[in-house]
Amino acid sequence: MAEQSVSRATILDGRAVADELFPRFCALRERLEKHRGKPPGLCVLAFGHHPPSDLYIERKSEMARRLGFLFEAKRFDNAVSLPEALAVIEAVNRDPSIDGVIVQMPVSTSLCAHTLLEAVSPHKDVDGLHALNRGALYAPSSQGFVPCTPWGCVQLLDHYDISLKGRHVVVVGRSLLVGRPLAAYCLRRDATVTVTHRYTQDLNLLTRQADIVFVAAGAHHLIDASYVHPQSVVVDVGIHRTPDGTITGDVDFASVAPRVKAISPVPGGVGPLTVMGLMHNTLQAAYASCQLPFHV
Repeated sequence: MAEQSVSRATILDGRAVADELFPRFCALRERLEKHRGKPPGLCVLAFGHHPPSDLYIERKSEMARRLGFLFEAKRFDNAVSLPEALAVIEAVNRDPSIDGVIVQMPVSTSLCAHTLLEAVSPHKDVDGLHALNRGALYAPSSQGFVPCTPWGCVQLLDHYDISLKGRHVVVVGRSLLVGRPLAAYCLRRDATVTVTHRYTQDLNLLTRQADIVFVAAGAHHLIDASYVHPQSVVVDVGIHRTPDGTITGDVDFASVAPRVKAISPVPGGVGPLTVMGLMHNTLQAAYASCQLPFHV
């Protein structure tokens, strides 16, 4: 396993994990293509103009094409109506060349994101945001899709042999995209989970009791050295661009890294594995479409 040290902490290197997964995903794509004669197909729907989304879509496109997937991005301006958007989703739901569909967030303010997400077929919902897939996270044997960022967080720990079983996990943040599904996924892995949010009192008392802390609050440098202990494992899901252009996270890395057992950096921690989570789920959907057993 690739790792480096800042003082005493193991750096949880998401890029190294993604590099290890890449050939395994290529092999899965090749097996699928031999079985059904076509590669996995992924479609991203962007309803409304949001320049930062273009970068996220490009990252997904680049990885999908490197893996040999079919990839399509459909972009619509802010004038798109809800009936038009729903008609687009229905068309990709029916398209046999497309195995996975994601609705890129945010959408135009004239649209209801929840309505769009629920319109995606749960069998193609590779973001794992449809109500059926979110609920399936609580079923231990479910074959539903795990949302990409929670999948990436747990994959990162698995790579470094950091077990969740029996550990006290604190999730800082309760968003539908990360915090809540991550908590459910950790429960599935037999962790004892505490979820915190903006109204939680004495947050640092809770995080100092935890074995593993996932920080997904969307608050720049919320967590500093006073929130951790020497055996803490800290996974930073946040991402922020400072005025000088530096990319940082929800964790003050410089103060926390010397005080913990392991920590993920920003950038280079969870981010690369979020993209790989999307590729994993697209493969899972493609394998399910032809009832082919899927194992990474």
